[in-house]
Amino acid sequence: YESLANNIIAIGGKRNSKPDATGWIYEENKAVINYHTYEDIKNMTVWKRNEGWYNAELIEKDPRTDLAVIRIDGAEFDEFISVASENSEVGDEIYTIGFPAKNRYIAAEGIISSHNEAFSSVTGKPLPDALMATTNQTYGSSGSPIMTTDGELTGMVSAGNEWTTYAISAEMINRVLPVIASGDEYKHPVIGAEFRTVSREVIEEYGLPVNHG
Repeated sequence: YESLANNIIAIGGKRNSKPDATGWIYEENKAVINYHTYEDIKNMTVWKRNEGWYNAELIEKDPRTDLAVIRIDGAEFDEFISVASENSEVGDEIYTIGFPAKNRYIAAEGIISSHNEAFSSVTGKPLPDALMATTNQTYGSSGSPIMTTDGELTGMVSAGNEWTTYAISAEMINRVLPVIASGDEYKHPVIGAEFRTVSREVIEEYGLPVNHG
């Protein structure tokens, strides 16, 4: 708990305020938070254990997976939270640590209860590969890491209530996070159809046996 707590931060709109959300350290001075937290808090500050408040700025975001990465100005972190290479199994024991209270960590224990839940993210679209856990969540818990008993992150809280947590899975975090942490946009694969007017250029490009359409 002690080593993990040093790598979890509180997110607030102004210094010395009650935290509005939680984040965790990914590498150097970069932290991972929820996209919906970024949308709600424009002038963002973060609180580091035993030190106080620091300013932060957005690096990149991915609304579809409710992920965002911020850069923390002036703070130094010696260790980072490791993301598990694959999702935990249903029934595995997990715990979360977050900030539903002012500058005070709250820990909760539970199990992974389901995968691929039909849960909509803040964009209104289904959160890809969402998982559900039995830990309870309250205001300020968004962004809390969901940890395995081996100390690896297996998910990140996106939403929840006093009975259930809905979270972004480790596999989805591993897919998206390295891209947005480098400042690039993550391009989600899309399956569908595109409609185009059959112009002369299109007819010539594809050798279509028509002259209009």
